[in-house]
Amino acid sequence: MRYAILSSGSCSNAYIFEKDDLTFVVDNGLSCRKFEERCLEFGFHPGKINFIFLTHLHVDHLKGVELLSRKYQIPVVAHKNHATEVLGKKGIFKKLDVEEGREYEFRHLKFTPFRTSHDSPHSLGFYFSLDGFTFTLITDTGKVTEEMFRYARDSRLLFLEANYSPLMLSEGPYPPSLKKRISSNRGHLSNEEAGRFMTEVTSSGPCSLEHIHLCHLSQNNNTVEKVREEVAQVYQGSIPWTVCPRGEAVKGLDLSQKKGA
Repeated sequence: MRYAILSSGSCSNAYIFEKDDLTFVVDNGLSCRKFEERCLEFGFHPGKINFIFLTHLHVDHLKGVELLSRKYQIPVVAHKNHATEVLGKKGIFKKLDVEEGREYEFRHLKFTPFRTSHDSPHSLGFYFSLDGFTFTLITDTGKVTEEMFRYARDSRLLFLEANYSPLMLSEGPYPPSLKKRISSNRGHLSNEEAGRFMTEVTSSGPCSLEHIHLCHLSQNNNTVEKVREEVAQVYQGSIPWTVCPRGEAVKGLDLSQKKGA
């Protein structure tokens, strides 16, 4: 399997994964042209994408979904309670309904959506198994659940939100109502909360994790340096982790030397 983080952060998010003849995307908050450019930069071909998975309806995840779906005739996998109209004014190619807690299968891809706690209706995270390679994506959630811990422990890769630094948020220019929203149970995970999640996942029983990508950094309330500093204060585990710079494309790890690859 190979993958890339095409963009991550409070402005735009898009992830791409590929194994043999199956390619899929999770979210697309990029313009179609920027998405195409970043795909080609890493050797992915937009015309070969089988699915677009949608976590929720905020623009930094949804902005480029409609045009990408129409242009390349890609089905959008989204929560069953999302009306097709909310995914774009001109319409997507096709919508495939899913619900949390149910496992789905297409050729050598299996996936299970799970509920996240965010101020966007029916927001989801996803646990994937692509030809047996397992990985989980958890972003845009104000709290973590036992279900998230379970999927993370069973994954070889984890994409985990580290959205804000509490200090930067408290001292920043946002109005009190927005600060409260970000730090609430329906907002985002802080750097410390991400670090505590990592500690719990990797220290409480068997864990398959080989690497953790910390992602979805806030534009105004976080920096790569702050993530490194504040996560390291609470996580001293042995699983390696990296921080995805906001808005930048990041090539995935070389998995060819990893176990079972």
